[in-house]
Amino acid sequence: MEDGSEVYPGKLLVENAQDLAPGANTYLYLGKVYAQVAGFIQIVKANNWNKLAADQISVTPFHGAEGADNSERTAEASNERGRTLQPRTGDEVYAKVMKVEDRFTKVDIVAIGEEPISAIFIGFI
Repeated sequence: MEDGSEVYPGKLLVENAQDLAPGANTYLYLGKVYAQVAGFIQIVKANNWNKLAADQISVTPFHGAEGADNSERTAEASNERGRTLQPRTGDEVYAKVMKVEDRFTKVDIVAIGEEPISAIFIGFI
């Protein structure tokens, strides 16, 4: 993974957590580091100023801080910055049903509000 690369939730970032430590918006599972949110990769090298014990990988979310002004979440503003809209808690979404089971239904989210999204987000109902 390169600094600045675009990632999505669940994307494998580092095969071996010994190489890069998990940072903000990442998680460690079975010795591997994964993205927790959609965003851009940021790699911070350990040095005397930041006092990190090891080099660290983190993800800067596309949507900014939680609770950010929703007026920025239009498709036009999103495309100007080359970013993909990401669903958040409380959003109304349009989804395509992909699979129906006894206890849940798997869906692909295709739009947030009335704005189509380019990335595929999977949801369960």
